[in-house]
Amino acid sequence: MATPFAGHKDRSKDSEFVEPQDIPEIAMYLYEIGKPLHLEGCPGIGKTYIGEVIAEKLAERQGLNLVKDVKRIADYGWDDGEFGLIQSNMSHYEPEDWMMPVIDPKTGKYKREHTPVLPVHPNGLFQIDEIAKTPDTFRFVSQLMDESRIGFDYFLPDNTYIVSTSNRATDGAASHYLTSDLMNRIGRFKVKPTAEGFLYHHGSDLNPLVSGFLQWFPESILDFDPKKWGDPFASPRSIFGVSRLLNTDFDPSRKNPLAFRVLEGLVGEGWAREFQGLLNCDYNAQQINDMIRDPEGKMDDIDRLKTDFSNARSMICSLTMMLAKRVKNDPTEYGPICEFLRKVDMECSVVFTLVTERLLGKDSVEWQQLMHTPAYVNQEIAADSLLSNSYKA
Repeated sequence: MATPFAGHKDRSKDSEFVEPQDIPEIAMYLYEIGKPLHLEGCPGIGKTYIGEVIAEKLAERQGLNLVKDVKRIADYGWDDGEFGLIQSNMSHYEPEDWMMPVIDPKTGKYKREHTPVLPVHPNGLFQIDEIAKTPDTFRFVSQLMDESRIGFDYFLPDNTYIVSTSNRATDGAASHYLTSDLMNRIGRFKVKPTAEGFLYHHGSDLNPLVSGFLQWFPESILDFDPKKWGDPFASPRSIFGVSRLLNTDFDPSRKNPLAFRVLEGLVGEGWAREFQGLLNCDYNAQQINDMIRDPEGKMDDIDRLKTDFSNARSMICSLTMMLAKRVKNDPTEYGPICEFLRKVDMECSVVFTLVTERLLGKDSVEWQQLMHTPAYVNQEIAADSLLSNSYKA
């Protein structure tokens, strides 16, 4: 069995979903038994990219050089000693674009000729994206996956592995439900990313502002609601778009009057507001993390933070709200964050506790457990002291 990635919890019993970075390992198992792989998930989570990673792993384990240049494959294909990758999107094709009906001019007999859409060279990966958008093709895709052929007119080349993808029928992406006979011929996995896995594998490729934001708001890795038909939403694909934008001279802060609209158009309103809220703090996520983890060793930074906040109360309000949301994701963060905020601004620590209670829900198990921790008791003592001093004043 594959070992869970460093820093990850064991996801084997978590849910019905598999993280994208785990799929290539699963594909190696299915490849050994000749079982095609099907990936199902909402748009923008990297299903097509996973096919490239699988092709790289298959080529490497067979000692072959991967060829994925689209123009070269279309014009020539690939040679012995190479492993080719063909990625076709079914939404771009009609059934006859795969197998063209023709009449033999010499015999007058009907036959079907395969088109360049289908692979003809051995040793490769054939990825069929969006198979659920064209139900008319289910009948021959099913036979191709199960029997490696289409009728008696086309046979899949030796050592060709098939990977297919689709959106869910409920995603509002014009996809249909896959038929049961097709589902029974494939290994089907529902894919959904987490910020933890995404950052582990792609964090070094992201702009630091984006990776820091995802560390604070891990739920922001995917903000997809199929009921909001046509609205922009955050996904790994659109988040990478924001990252590339930030590597230009684009100013994402509120100083730029167009920044919010640009961000909203890429990743949606909620993501854009939260991201600009973090920027409004004028401190990056790593700086705040360092102060939370070692408040005594970072007192100079905390003193500077106190001075900045005394001149801009909106900054500390933004920070307080974000830290409370962080505790919602991980209640064990309450103690260190509360101690940090008490050193910055006592009133802010009180507000932080109240917001945390609201976010967790006062009747929730998490909040009830938190109320019995030393951190909460210490905060209550400090808050009573603050109120007592206020009354005396």
